[in-house]
Amino acid sequence: MGPLLPRLANAQTLFSKTLSLLLNILVDVFGRNSQLSAPIEATEITDLIDFLHHVIHYEGQGGPVQASSKPRSEILALFGRATENLRPDVQHLLSHLNSDANSSIYAATHPKIVQTP
Repeated sequence: MGPLLPRLANAQTLFSKTLSLLLNILVDVFGRNSQLSAPIEATEITDLIDFLHHVIHYEGQGGPVQASSKPRSEILALFGRATENLRPDVQHLLSHLNSDANSSIYAATHPKIVQTP
């Protein structure tokens, strides 16, 4: 992913579609209504969650992640919509990546991220 990330992050439409596809797969596997023969524990995907966290900050920053990096509001909204359909244990892992100022550290510390209805 290393060499691909800068190109993907600079193509915002492609980045959003790729991220949306990945989130849809997460919902298929870890959704509230998923019926897998052998349930997968949320702890098994913590590396994937860390990767998603890094990728959206990289894309939001437009380059290497800095202490002040923050995701774009559209990306937080995308995560918010996806997490509504996930099991509670997986929702918890992604709870900070949404545009709700009450549950997201990013939205709470960056008022411009919060989207008004």
